[in-house]
Amino acid sequence: MIQKTNELLKSELGKLILERVELPGILITITTVMCSDDLGHANVFVSVIPDGHAGSVLSALKKHTAGFSKAIRERTRLRHVPRLHWNFDGGQIHASSLDSIFKQIEDERAERETS
Repeated sequence: MIQKTNELLKSELGKLILERVELPGILITITTVMCSDDLGHANVFVSVIPDGHAGSVLSALKKHTAGFSKAIRERTRLRHVPRLHWNFDGGQIHASSLDSIFKQIEDERAERETS
């Protein structure tokens, strides 16, 4: 039940963000939704590109939380919409920096082999 609720919230929140949050030039992606065991709370993790706008995105999402909850209640069969808690998911940034490091190592190795 929790996993289905997580997926439902992820899908609905993604649609609502597209419809209601106007932040031109910023890509917001919901990476994970994790509901508590009692379905009273849901931690919603978002990635933001460019990542320098994470703070303003989280502020905008928090402002829309009540409207999102109301819309989810109207659009779905959920008896109770969990209280939404917005979090920045920095995993994408970490993965990108690791890719950059691995690329640098490969380039240095190739350079040594040709020298």
